[in-house]
Amino acid sequence: MEPRVEPDALESATLSYREALRLALREEMARDERVFLIGEELRVFGGAYKVLAGLLEEFGPERVIETPVAEHGLLAEVVDLRSLRPLDMETVTESVARTNRAVLVEEGWPSYGVTAELAARIQHASSEDLDAPVERVGSAEFPLPYAKNLETAALPNEERICEAVLASLGISGR
Repeated sequence: MEPRVEPDALESATLSYREALRLALREEMARDERVFLIGEELRVFGGAYKVLAGLLEEFGPERVIETPVAEHGLLAEVVDLRSLRPLDMETVTESVARTNRAVLVEEGWPSYGVTAELAARIQHASSEDLDAPVERVGSAEFPLPYAKNLETAALPNEERICEAVLASLGISGR
């Protein structure tokens, strides 16, 4: 194993590309408990080129997750419903059959909205294909604010969508 380089020593240290990646990942995992690693052969081989060596021991199996990537939905399929009437449920059910999951996103409120109806239809038509509950992401449940920063915070965003995807995989993103 390569010697561990502490951040204070970086001013005069020369790092290999592998060690620089490992140090950056370690810093982020130490800084934010929501950061985790997921992939193939992370625990046995330390990841590709042993970049992740030592991180399992330091952060534990809850944050360094060994899983065949292709078998756990990390390759996403996006279905953009161009119209709601007629609703193309055939395309939706084919996607659920391939992925075994559904994460629905809309800018409206999730309660009583389009995603609520779509979730009900997916559950009815594809219940045998689903490996997890249908996840939904929508706007915050209050009138949309006029101030741009508040409007941005109220609308679906990357963080909330990622949390829903992780929830559909049975991984806590919080």
